[in-house]
Amino acid sequence: AGGTVQCLDVSAKHNMVLAGTFNGLLSAWRLSSGRFLWEKQAHTDVVITVAIVSAPITLGISGSKDGFVKLTCCQTGRTIATLEHEGAVNAVHFDASGPYLACGGMDKIVSHWHLQPWLKMRKAYP
Repeated sequence: AGGTVQCLDVSAKHNMVLAGTFNGLLSAWRLSSGRFLWEKQAHTDVVITVAIVSAPITLGISGSKDGFVKLTCCQTGRTIATLEHEGAVNAVHFDASGPYLACGGMDKIVSHWHLQPWLKMRKAYP
């Protein structure tokens, strides 16, 4: 990775490793071969959390201190969607049955999205 690794996810199912860095980069490798796939400047601040999911393509989901959640195609590195949260994003979770994405952060807010058609659905406050 082109910076200090802050977070990572490994998926044997998707044969993928995804890492987020302190300087906002996302990097991806093939798990079986270790072959480097791509690296991109996904965020303007530290990437705090990443997840590899199926939706129906393999997506990398990243949350950052910059207040954004990025959905990135793991095969190409192309950004699929950028979703705005109210503050730094510390956690992301994906449920393929919806498909739903939830994230939470420093602002004590949990945001939910229905990912078809990539629109914010609701916010829940604790």
